[in-house]
Amino acid sequence: MSKGVIIIEKQYISRNNGLCRLNTQINENGETKILYAEVEEEYGKYLCIERADGVLYLILPVALRENYDIYSEVPITGIFLHNLNEILIPHLALGDKNIHSIKIYADVEDNLIGGVGRNCNIMWSRFDVYC
Repeated sequence: MSKGVIIIEKQYISRNNGLCRLNTQINENGETKILYAEVEEEYGKYLCIERADGVLYLILPVALRENYDIYSEVPITGIFLHNLNEILIPHLALGDKNIHSIKIYADVEDNLIGGVGRNCNIMWSRFDVYC
């Protein structure tokens, strides 16, 4: 049983002084916070607000250590969500007593493949390219 919850509520893009910022509003046990990633405006076209894969990747270590389930009101890529819930999280929890077996709940959206690599770069491309 989890002892808390993180809710990914919404994402939006803002621009200021030649910078483009991907803002994500989260709620951690009733406290609203804004997480953001900022890039030069020319790279702003690559920021993705249709998926929360990037912010999920960012908050996952905190949720695992603090035993917080994650709910996302922003869709997550299906294969990413499946791999986290069914493969990665259970195996990490088996191997480390400080990591809890949490659950991630979100709607799945697979029209575009969107996600992050281990270096947290946001990557996305058309799904039909791979079919």
